[in-house]
Amino acid sequence: MKDSDLQIFQAFLVALARQQNPLPDSIQAQINQLGDRPDSDAIDRLVDSYPPLQKVYSLVHAQLLDSSNHTRMGRDVLPDASFELENSKTTDVDNAASAIDDLTDLPTITEQIKQKIGKSQAQPAIANVCKSSDSVEQAKFILKFEFKLG
Repeated sequence: MKDSDLQIFQAFLVALARQQNPLPDSIQAQINQLGDRPDSDAIDRLVDSYPPLQKVYSLVHAQLLDSSNHTRMGRDVLPDASFELENSKTTDVDNAASAIDDLTDLPTITEQIKQKIGKSQAQPAIANVCKSSDSVEQAKFILKFEFKLG
């Protein structure tokens, strides 16, 4: 399993566990159709089809990516001054700001998910969620930790 697949599975589990109510029948049916060995592309498509799931998934997935990229990079990347001097008239705006001030515990959540669901646990955990008649409750049971997102 690739690291990118693992991050998708981890983000999916957190997004499910974060839901306050069971999923609509149509979304639950789509999860059940994923089967025993769902692929990350199918999960991505499914998440995109249900905005409440997609919102949390996107935040957690981005945090997992950021965390893994920061670990690999080893040091801060310095800007390319020559590029900036040559392209000083660019109209592109780097909008890296976000309005997620209430997600101060997101780094803690991502550390917990990385500890609980590693490569060897991810596929069985996702398979259990996909087989369940209530994937939200199954994800909460698998993760067994409390957190708040937004």
